[in-house]
Amino acid sequence: MGVVYQPGQELTDTDLRIFLKDRNGDGIDVLEIRYSLYWWGGSEWETVSGSYQQTPESGPGVGQYWVEWDIPAGQNVGQYQIRWDFRNAADAPFQQTRTEFSIVKITLGTSRTAVVSDLAGTPYVVVH
Repeated sequence: MGVVYQPGQELTDTDLRIFLKDRNGDGIDVLEIRYSLYWWGGSEWETVSGSYQQTPESGPGVGQYWVEWDIPAGQNVGQYQIRWDFRNAADAPFQQTRTEFSIVKITLGTSRTAVVSDLAGTPYVVVH
């Protein structure tokens, strides 16, 4: 299913991140980076947020950026997309990369059951 979050969840620097690296694999900070959030409304991508800009100083390390978002409790469930736009120089065009994730609603009290066995004929049930 990929990356999944729930309404009411707070996204921080450990969640939806992007790592920009040079050809040697070393992290690089860009002059400007921004992101926008979109939701798949069934026939097209609909804007969820405006464009948020981050500066290199706001990242936890060189070339690391992330989405800060308190997902509203009533946020639509479904497929989402982050569009990252970045450039290295003021006169350079923006480049874009996209990351997809989902928002799902898990009902409290829901349990998942699986039958697992490491010895033939001796199954046991794991509920979490």
